[in-house]
Formats: sequence, structure tokens, C-alpha cells
Amino acid sequence: MNIVIIKQKNGFTLLEVLVVVSIIIIIAGIALPRMMGLNVNARVSRVKGDLRVLQTAVESYLINTNKVPGAGTNLETANPVIVSDFSKITDPFSAGGRASYF
Repeated sequence: MNIVIIKQKNGFTLLEVLVVVSIIIIIAGIALPRMMGLNVNARVSRVKGDLRVLQTAVESYLINTNKVPGAGTNLETANPVIVSDFSKITDPFSAGGRASYF
């Protein structure tokens, strides 16, 4: 009678672990530079949006005063306010801020 002893394999060999780690490093090397670029693109988009808001404010000032804003104008000293009563909205660039939109 022949007895065959089957040796069970417990755990991973060093080669298998090295292969898996190297694959993870390769994937991370490809993914990280792409994600770093997304951060820069988001910042550029935010700055472009901020510049559009500033352009709108300057155009509004120009339309209401017929002059380009200089140093010390309302654009530099404007304080944003949260509006709860929309019937009292006034134009901040009009003479004395009295021009009402309603």
C-alpha cells in the first residue's frame, strides 16, 4: 500500500508577494501624476471663474459711473452682505447706493 502525503500550501511565496507589490507600484506610478494634474486644472478653473466675476463687477461700475475704477473706489472697499429681504436690494455702484432694482 502506497501512502501519498499531500503537502498543503499555507501562505504566499516571496516571489508571489513581490509580483503583487510591483504591480501595485506600477499602477500607482501611472495614477498619481494624473491625479496631481487634476488639482492644477481645478485651481486654474477657479481662478478663471474669479476673473469673470471681477470682470462683471468692473463692467457694472463702468456702466453706472461712466469711468474705469481707480484706486480707492467702491470695488476695493465693497463688503458683501447676505440678503434676506430682496425688496431692499440696491445698486452698490450707483450714487449713494440708492438705485433700486424693484
